Amino acid sequence: MTLVEQTRFGNLVEIGTSELTLLELASGSVQQEVTFAERDGRSTIDSYRLNFHIHFQENFTFVMRLVDWSGSKLRATDDTGSSDPFLKFAIRGSRKKRYRSWYKRGGLLGRSTSTDVQYNTLNPEHMRAKRALYYHGTRSDLENETLRIEVWDYDPDSRNDLIGFAEVPLRGVLVSGHISTGLAMHSGPDRATSGGHLITAGALTGALEMVAQPAYTQFGDVVKRLPKMTYLALHVQSCVDLVSKKVDGMSDPYVSAVWAAVSQQTRVVRSTCAPQYDETLYFPTNLVCINATELEGKGDVVLYVLHHDKTAPVDIGFCRIPLDRITSAPIKRIEDSGTNVKTRVYESRLLLQQPGIMRKDAHAGEIKVRLYFTPDLPSDVVLQERQHLAHELPESYQRREAEWRSGIPYRLLATGRYICSALDETNTRRFLPTYLSKCAPPRDMADPKTIARSESLN
Repeated sequence: MTLVEQTRFGNLVEIGTSELTLLELASGSVQQEVTFAERDGRSTIDSYRLNFHIHFQENFTFVMRLVDWSGSKLRATDDTGSSDPFLKFAIRGSRKKRYRSWYKRGGLLGRSTSTDVQYNTLNPEHMRAKRALYYHGTRSDLENETLRIEVWDYDPDSRNDLIGFAEVPLRGVLVSGHISTGLAMHSGPDRATSGGHLITAGALTGALEMVAQPAYTQFGDVVKRLPKMTYLALHVQSCVDLVSKKVDGMSDPYVSAVWAAVSQQTRVVRSTCAPQYDETLYFPTNLVCINATELEGKGDVVLYVLHHDKTAPVDIGFCRIPLDRITSAPIKRIEDSGTNVKTRVYESRLLLQQPGIMRKDAHAGEIKVRLYFTPDLPSDVVLQERQHLAHELPESYQRREAEWRSGIPYRLLATGRYICSALDETNTRRFLPTYLSKCAPPRDMADPKTIARSESLN
């Protein structure tokens, strides 16, 4: 890219140039920022910055597998006070896009699947889709779709009854692969489609595994928000005094935010230790009736500041924001996507901790953020501050450690200390057997070799 200036005589004078490789575009952010360097013959200064959006993505047939789904407190539809539930999954999308690639799998066909029936239960477990779910399009198209989940009661003698449904935005879910959502039902006579207000009909949790996806994927696309959905909004303003990760003393930082197993990223700002973002990330709550108990189960908001590298992201620092700071924040009127919203707003400048270092003075810079719910939560939803510290092992695990150590023979115990806990990438102390549990890789790690190295170290 070349930045030129047109003189009053119509001539074009080159001011500076900037280059981005196709690999940087294919594996980088949709929202790009480049710097044009102006040269006067003796020195070079960064004089202009250009922000733009670019979609450099492959039309691909994505293959997704829906496994390990469990439900809780489902609505009873049988006379015995139970149900025979099974799940239906579908990615509908716009009719125009579906018929544009009707001849491809994932265009018109293959975008729905279902599970087997589990009999006489309101808490089904370990449900798995019979077939894979297909979607043909770009990564941005898929992330702007919603996954429609329906729970039905099987009735061999008459029509199946709808127990509950959920609309889950796929933005950020494809990275973590974990979905947790509440189920809703209409209170009117036609509960399947419309009528009356929405009522709670239970909850679902499960996993979405990506079986086939492109080798290179972009991140940081603009979120398309759904109507009648409550979002947690995270406005990332800026960072200062970041630790350098390049030989020239600079970094290419971006912010990756994780909440409720959903991960979203800002754009990459190149060659700076004090980036200015001014971006807002939106996380859907996926709750029908929001209360303090269900909201607290979503966990803290964790912010990772990373250096963008061609091979794998490099940690700069992180911070953790408990939800009680947002629910106890003062009410303000702010502008949100062109509309004025009156909600509780938490604003702060937070220190970034370095992974694996517990010294209080070992920080990696600062980040300035603002968090709020849009629309605002009910006034009675106020979370209490938790006393447990992230770097301490919970009491239940301490008891398990004592039981575990009591079973070690003396001849082995005398040979040395057995390490049973360690710090993860957020300086959270974990009982080592928890590393063996089935879970998604940390943050946006997608390279199999990097995952293999991480598992071998654990």
